[in-house]
Amino acid sequence: QCQSRPSCHYSPCHYSPYHYSPYQELDVDIVAGPIEAKTCDLAVTSPLANKGAVVTVKAGGELTFKLAPRDRFGNDASAAADAAPATFSWQLVMTKAAPRDIVPEPEEPSSSKKGMNEKELAAAAEAALALLPPERVVFGQAFDELEQTSPSLVEAGEFELRVTHRPPSGGGPSLVRTIPVVVAAAEMSPVHCTLSGSALHSCKGDGFSSGERECLLICRDEYGNRILEGGNGLKPNTPAELNVELKNQHPDGGAEPRAEWGAGGVEGPGVYRLGYGVRVQGTFLLSIKLMG
Repeated sequence: QCQSRPSCHYSPCHYSPYHYSPYQELDVDIVAGPIEAKTCDLAVTSPLANKGAVVTVKAGGELTFKLAPRDRFGNDASAAADAAPATFSWQLVMTKAAPRDIVPEPEEPSSSKKGMNEKELAAAAEAALALLPPERVVFGQAFDELEQTSPSLVEAGEFELRVTHRPPSGGGPSLVRTIPVVVAAAEMSPVHCTLSGSALHSCKGDGFSSGERECLLICRDEYGNRILEGGNGLKPNTPAELNVELKNQHPDGGAEPRAEWGAGGVEGPGVYRLGYGVRVQGTFLLSIKLMG
Protein backbone atom coordinates (compact mmCIF):
# COMPACT_ATOMS: atom_id res chain seq x y z
CA GLN A 1 0.00 0.00 0.00
CA CYS A 2 0.92 3.58 -0.40
CA GLN A 3 2.58 4.59 2.87
CA SER A 4 2.05 8.28 2.25
CA ARG A 5 -1.72 7.81 1.89
CA PRO A 6 -2.93 4.85 3.95
CA SER A 7 -6.37 4.96 2.40
CA CYS A 8 -4.98 4.48 -1.08
CA HIS A 9 -5.48 0.92 -2.36
CA TYR A 10 -4.14 1.62 -5.78
CA SER A 11 -0.82 0.31 -7.06
CA PRO A 12 1.76 0.91 -8.23
CA CYS A 13 2.55 3.28 -5.40
CA HIS A 14 3.28 6.46 -7.28
CA TYR A 15 1.29 9.48 -8.35
CA SER A 16 0.08 9.80 -11.88
CA PRO A 17 -2.59 11.86 -13.70
CA TYR A 18 -4.90 8.93 -13.17
CA HIS A 19 -4.17 8.57 -9.49
CA TYR A 20 -7.28 8.65 -7.30
CA SER A 21 -7.99 12.02 -5.67
CA PRO A 22 -10.48 12.50 -2.81
CA TYR A 23 -11.22 16.09 -3.93
CA GLN A 24 -13.97 17.18 -6.34
CA GLU A 25 -14.79 20.47 -8.04
CA LEU A 26 -18.33 21.73 -7.50
CA ASP A 27 -20.16 24.78 -8.85
CA VAL A 28 -21.32 26.96 -5.96
CA ASP A 29 -23.66 29.92 -6.29
CA ILE A 30 -23.25 32.61 -3.64
CA VAL A 31 -26.36 34.76 -3.42
CA ALA A 32 -26.77 38.10 -1.68
CA GLY A 33 -28.08 38.09 1.85
CA PRO A 34 -30.90 40.20 3.27
CA ILE A 35 -30.56 43.85 2.40
CA GLU A 36 -28.96 46.30 4.78
CA ALA A 37 -30.49 49.77 4.58
CA LYS A 38 -27.27 51.66 5.33
CA THR A 39 -25.34 49.93 2.52
CA CYS A 40 -27.91 50.56 -0.24
CA ASP A 41 -26.95 53.09 -2.90
CA LEU A 42 -29.02 56.11 -3.91
CA ALA A 43 -27.97 58.32 -6.81
CA VAL A 44 -29.56 61.27 -8.60
CA THR A 45 -29.49 60.62 -12.34
CA SER A 46 -31.07 63.92 -13.43
CA PRO A 47 -30.07 66.67 -13.15
CA LEU A 48 -26.46 65.59 -12.85
CA ALA A 49 -24.22 67.36 -10.36
CA ASN A 50 -20.45 67.49 -10.06
CA LYS A 51 -18.91 65.36 -7.35
CA GLY A 52 -19.30 67.10 -4.01
CA ALA A 53 -21.73 69.69 -5.39
CA VAL A 54 -25.32 70.05 -4.22
CA VAL A 55 -27.95 68.83 -6.68
CA THR A 56 -29.73 71.89 -8.09
CA VAL A 57 -33.04 71.84 -9.95
CA LYS A 58 -34.51 74.85 -11.75
CA ALA A 59 -38.09 75.57 -10.72
CA GLY A 60 -40.43 73.64 -13.01
CA GLY A 61 -37.93 70.81 -13.39
CA GLU A 62 -38.03 67.24 -12.11
CA LEU A 63 -35.73 65.12 -9.96
CA THR A 64 -34.87 61.59 -11.11
CA PHE A 65 -33.06 59.18 -8.81
CA LYS A 66 -32.22 55.47 -8.72
CA LEU A 67 -31.96 53.04 -5.81
CA ALA A 68 -29.63 50.02 -5.68
CA PRO A 69 -30.49 47.54 -2.87
CA ARG A 70 -27.43 45.85 -1.33
CA ASP A 71 -26.72 43.40 1.46
CA ARG A 72 -24.37 44.15 4.35
CA PHE A 73 -21.36 43.14 2.26
CA GLY A 74 -22.26 45.48 -0.60
CA ASN A 75 -23.52 42.75 -2.95
CA ASP A 76 -26.35 43.53 -5.36
CA ALA A 77 -29.47 42.42 -3.51
CA SER A 78 -32.13 43.64 -5.94
CA ALA A 79 -33.39 40.05 -6.35
CA ALA A 80 -33.67 39.42 -2.60
CA ALA A 81 -37.08 38.70 -1.14
CA ASP A 82 -36.98 41.81 1.06
CA ALA A 83 -35.83 44.14 -1.73
CA ALA A 84 -39.08 44.56 -3.65
CA PRO A 85 -39.53 48.20 -4.76
CA ALA A 86 -42.71 48.50 -2.68
CA THR A 87 -40.68 47.97 0.52
CA PHE A 88 -38.95 51.31 -0.14
CA SER A 89 -40.51 54.76 0.09
CA TRP A 90 -39.23 58.26 -0.52
CA GLN A 91 -40.00 61.77 0.67
CA LEU A 92 -38.93 65.19 -0.53
CA VAL A 93 -38.82 67.42 2.55
CA MET A 94 -38.44 71.20 2.48
CA THR A 95 -35.92 72.16 5.13
CA LYS A 96 -35.72 75.89 4.31
CA ALA A 97 -38.01 77.94 2.08
CA ALA A 98 -36.53 80.59 -0.17
CA PRO A 99 -37.59 84.17 0.72
CA ARG A 100 -40.58 85.28 -1.34
CA ASP A 101 -41.18 88.72 0.18
CA ILE A 102 -38.98 91.48 1.54
CA VAL A 103 -39.11 91.31 5.31
CA PRO A 104 -36.69 93.48 7.31
CA GLU A 105 -34.60 91.51 9.74
CA PRO A 106 -35.04 92.52 13.35
CA GLU A 107 -32.10 94.42 14.74
CA GLU A 108 -30.28 92.55 17.44
CA PRO A 109 -28.57 94.63 20.11
CA SER A 110 -24.83 94.32 19.72
CA SER A 111 -24.49 93.71 23.43
CA SER A 112 -27.15 90.96 23.62
CA LYS A 113 -24.61 88.13 23.58
CA LYS A 114 -21.83 89.85 25.42
CA GLY A 115 -20.90 88.18 28.66
CA MET A 116 -22.54 84.86 27.75
CA ASN A 117 -20.66 81.68 28.50
CA GLU A 118 -20.61 78.69 26.13
CA LYS A 119 -23.63 77.08 27.77
CA GLU A 120 -25.70 80.25 27.45
CA LEU A 121 -24.64 80.75 23.83
CA ALA A 122 -25.64 77.15 23.02
CA ALA A 123 -29.02 77.69 24.69
CA ALA A 124 -29.55 80.91 22.68
CA ALA A 125 -28.69 79.11 19.43
CA GLU A 126 -31.10 76.29 20.30
CA ALA A 127 -33.86 78.80 21.06
CA ALA A 128 -33.28 80.53 17.71
CA LEU A 129 -33.45 77.15 15.96
CA ALA A 130 -36.77 76.41 17.65
CA LEU A 131 -38.25 79.57 16.09
CA LEU A 132 -37.60 78.32 12.56
CA PRO A 133 -40.64 76.93 10.70
CA PRO A 134 -40.97 73.12 10.85
CA GLU A 135 -39.92 70.90 7.98
CA ARG A 136 -42.60 70.26 5.40
CA VAL A 137 -43.08 67.11 3.32
CA VAL A 138 -43.65 68.26 -0.26
CA PHE A 139 -43.93 64.84 -1.91
CA GLY A 140 -43.83 61.28 -0.66
CA GLN A 141 -44.77 57.84 -1.94
CA ALA A 142 -43.70 54.20 -2.16
CA PHE A 143 -41.41 53.01 -4.96
CA ASP A 144 -43.02 51.13 -7.83
CA GLU A 145 -39.70 50.79 -9.64
CA LEU A 146 -36.14 51.26 -8.45
CA GLU A 147 -35.88 54.46 -10.54
CA GLN A 148 -38.24 57.28 -9.61
CA THR A 149 -39.07 60.72 -10.99
CA SER A 150 -40.62 63.42 -8.85
CA PRO A 151 -43.43 65.70 -9.98
CA SER A 152 -42.43 69.16 -11.17
CA LEU A 153 -40.76 71.16 -8.41
CA VAL A 154 -42.06 74.72 -8.50
CA GLU A 155 -41.28 76.17 -5.05
CA ALA A 156 -37.74 77.45 -4.54
CA GLY A 157 -35.88 76.45 -1.41
CA GLU A 158 -33.67 73.85 0.22
CA PHE A 159 -34.90 70.26 0.28
CA GLU A 160 -33.78 66.83 1.38
CA LEU A 161 -34.53 63.59 -0.48
CA ARG A 162 -35.06 60.82 2.08
CA VAL A 163 -35.43 57.11 1.27
CA THR A 164 -36.51 54.53 3.86
CA HIS A 165 -36.94 50.74 3.84
CA ARG A 166 -39.60 48.76 5.68
CA PRO A 167 -38.91 44.99 5.70
CA PRO A 168 -41.87 42.80 4.69
CA SER A 169 -41.33 40.70 7.83
CA GLY A 170 -42.38 43.67 9.94
CA GLY A 171 -40.68 46.31 12.01
CA GLY A 172 -40.20 50.04 11.68
CA PRO A 173 -38.69 51.81 8.67
CA SER A 174 -34.92 52.22 8.39
CA LEU A 175 -33.32 55.25 6.79
CA VAL A 176 -31.46 54.32 3.60
CA ARG A 177 -29.98 57.59 2.34
CA THR A 178 -30.53 61.35 2.31
CA ILE A 179 -29.48 63.71 -0.48
CA PRO A 180 -29.66 67.52 -0.20
CA VAL A 181 -31.42 69.23 -3.12
CA VAL A 182 -31.78 72.92 -3.96
CA VAL A 183 -34.63 74.20 -6.11
CA ALA A 184 -33.60 77.53 -7.66
CA ALA A 185 -35.85 80.10 -9.31
CA ALA A 186 -36.42 79.72 -13.04
CA GLU A 187 -35.92 82.46 -15.63
CA MET A 188 -37.45 85.82 -14.88
CA SER A 189 -41.02 86.30 -16.09
CA PRO A 190 -41.90 90.01 -16.51
CA VAL A 191 -45.65 89.43 -16.11
CA HIS A 192 -45.06 87.77 -12.73
CA CYS A 193 -42.83 90.51 -11.31
CA THR A 194 -44.47 92.49 -8.51
CA LEU A 195 -44.58 96.15 -7.47
CA SER A 196 -45.20 97.65 -4.06
CA GLY A 197 -44.87 101.08 -2.48
CA SER A 198 -46.35 104.57 -2.34
CA ALA A 199 -45.86 105.17 -6.07
CA LEU A 200 -48.83 102.89 -6.78
CA HIS A 201 -51.37 104.88 -4.73
CA SER A 202 -53.24 108.15 -5.14
CA CYS A 203 -51.65 111.34 -3.88
CA LYS A 204 -51.78 115.12 -4.10
CA GLY A 205 -49.53 116.35 -6.83
CA ASP A 206 -48.54 119.75 -5.45
CA GLY A 207 -44.99 120.08 -4.29
CA PHE A 208 -43.81 116.56 -4.89
CA SER A 209 -40.20 116.14 -5.87
CA SER A 210 -38.21 113.29 -7.26
CA GLY A 211 -37.84 110.42 -4.85
CA GLU A 212 -40.88 111.22 -2.73
CA ARG A 213 -42.98 108.63 -4.54
CA GLU A 214 -41.29 105.26 -4.63
CA CYS A 215 -41.97 101.64 -5.39
CA LEU A 216 -40.04 98.40 -5.34
CA LEU A 217 -39.83 96.19 -8.40
CA ILE A 218 -39.33 92.56 -7.32
CA CYS A 219 -38.19 90.21 -10.08
CA ARG A 220 -39.92 86.80 -10.07
CA ASP A 221 -40.18 83.68 -12.19
CA GLU A 222 -43.44 82.25 -13.54
CA TYR A 223 -44.04 80.40 -10.25
CA GLY A 224 -43.75 83.51 -8.10
CA ASN A 225 -40.27 82.69 -6.78
CA ARG A 226 -38.01 85.67 -6.24
CA ILE A 227 -35.02 85.94 -8.54
CA LEU A 228 -32.10 85.92 -6.11
CA GLU A 229 -29.26 86.03 -8.62
CA GLY A 230 -29.13 89.60 -9.82
CA GLY A 231 -32.52 89.71 -11.53
CA ASN A 232 -31.50 87.46 -14.41
CA GLY A 233 -29.01 89.97 -15.77
CA LEU A 234 -31.09 93.10 -15.18
CA LYS A 235 -28.82 95.93 -14.08
CA PRO A 236 -29.85 99.07 -12.20
CA ASN A 237 -29.43 102.49 -13.82
CA THR A 238 -29.56 100.97 -17.29
CA PRO A 239 -32.33 102.71 -19.31
CA ALA A 240 -31.93 100.21 -22.15
CA GLU A 241 -33.05 97.39 -19.85
CA LEU A 242 -35.46 99.14 -17.49
CA ASN A 243 -37.89 101.59 -19.08
CA VAL A 244 -40.36 103.50 -16.86
CA GLU A 245 -43.11 105.83 -18.04
CA LEU A 246 -45.88 107.80 -16.32
CA LYS A 247 -48.63 108.87 -18.75
CA ASN A 248 -51.51 111.26 -18.07
CA GLN A 249 -54.84 109.49 -18.67
CA HIS A 250 -57.04 112.51 -17.83
CA PRO A 251 -60.17 112.65 -20.05
CA ASP A 252 -59.63 116.30 -21.04
CA GLY A 253 -56.22 115.44 -22.45
CA GLY A 254 -54.28 117.31 -19.83
CA ALA A 255 -50.61 117.94 -20.30
CA GLU A 256 -48.07 115.24 -19.68
CA PRO A 257 -46.74 115.39 -16.13
CA ARG A 258 -43.19 116.32 -15.42
CA ALA A 259 -42.27 112.96 -14.04
CA GLU A 260 -38.80 112.52 -12.64
CA TRP A 261 -37.90 108.84 -12.59
CA GLY A 262 -34.90 107.15 -11.12
CA ALA A 263 -34.22 103.50 -11.88
CA GLY A 264 -31.50 103.01 -9.32
CA GLY A 265 -30.91 101.75 -5.85
CA VAL A 266 -30.72 97.98 -5.54
CA GLU A 267 -32.42 96.74 -2.38
CA GLY A 268 -31.17 93.20 -2.83
CA PRO A 269 -30.71 90.62 -5.57
CA GLY A 270 -33.47 91.12 -8.13
CA VAL A 271 -35.04 94.08 -6.25
CA TYR A 272 -34.98 97.64 -7.64
CA ARG A 273 -36.21 100.88 -6.07
CA LEU A 274 -37.92 103.34 -8.42
CA GLY A 275 -38.93 106.90 -7.58
CA TYR A 276 -40.73 109.82 -9.26
CA GLY A 277 -42.27 113.21 -8.68
CA VAL A 278 -45.33 114.69 -10.51
CA ARG A 279 -46.76 118.22 -10.32
CA VAL A 280 -50.03 118.16 -12.27
CA GLN A 281 -53.44 116.79 -11.34
CA GLY A 282 -54.87 113.84 -13.25
CA THR A 283 -55.09 110.10 -13.65
CA PHE A 284 -51.85 108.46 -14.68
CA LEU A 285 -50.78 105.14 -16.12
CA LEU A 286 -47.61 103.74 -14.64
CA SER A 287 -45.72 101.62 -17.15
CA ILE A 288 -42.55 99.65 -16.39
CA LYS A 289 -40.94 97.68 -19.18
CA LEU A 290 -38.12 95.20 -18.89
CA MET A 291 -36.24 95.42 -22.15
CA GLY A 292 -34.14 92.80 -23.85
